[in-house]
Amino acid sequence: MLTVAGNPGPAAAELAEALAGSTVDHPMIGQPAPEFQLKTTAGEIVRLADLRGEMVVIHFGTSW
Repeated sequence: MLTVAGNPGPAAAELAEALAGSTVDHPMIGQPAPEFQLKTTAGEIVRLADLRGEMVVIHFGTSW
């Protein structure tokens, strides 16, 4: 299940449509994300729960 909130643009809408018929089976699909918190580069703590109702994009990138 992919929920598109706000006005994410046509690419997100296309992705949601493409995944709508997905047969991926995982126990976390359709469930709320687990709670976590991260420290920003400014040293502030941001909790996922503080962002409820907002669009959240998490990018797990790396630099080698």
